[in-house]
Amino acid sequence: MKTKPAELQNTTRRIEKDPKPNDPELGPLKLLPGKWANMPNLQGRGWNMIALPFVAPPQGVPFPLNYRLLVNQYNEELEFTLVDKAVPNRGVRLSPGTPANTDQFLVTLDYQQSIKQIAADDFPKSGLAGPAGAAIHHEPGLWLHMTNGMTDSLNIARLASIPHGDSVLALGQSSEHAGGPSIPDINGLPIGVDQDLKNPYLAPY
Repeated sequence: MKTKPAELQNTTRRIEKDPKPNDPELGPLKLLPGKWANMPNLQGRGWNMIALPFVAPPQGVPFPLNYRLLVNQYNEELEFTLVDKAVPNRGVRLSPGTPANTDQFLVTLDYQQSIKQIAADDFPKSGLAGPAGAAIHHEPGLWLHMTNGMTDSLNIARLASIPHGDSVLALGQSSEHAGGPSIPDINGLPIGVDQDLKNPYLAPY
């Protein structure tokens, strides 16, 4: 005798094509929907510095190090376009003795991040820094708000996928504060080496 497979139904799921800013149902994500960009009024406010593996070509100037330092000035755009107010994680056991078939529900926002450089330079010169207008980063992902079934008060998450093979799952706790954040100055030099700029290893910096 054949039996029909069980059908899971959830009448609370609410998918919306265009999320609305300040929707209280989005919880700590409520201010994100829409497009965020530094253009046109804050041209070139993005800066990136990264050390990359590099071996100087044989015809090049001899260089004793095996890395180059790349600096990009860029423009950035972030767009939050989709929302699902009740994605179910099926069968979450909240604690011993509770029903095993409890669902956890997640508010989700889809995002796309794109970054284009407006200037770039590296040392030693590699010819690989790229021209102005080159796309240097694209990242699709999701922001999640756990509305129930939270562990250790973790109620937000970010899932990201980057085309050169990196995937990220970051979990955290949300909170609201008046005013802007206080961001301290940081040292851009690599850790684990003598921080004196006279150190030959830090020549690219």
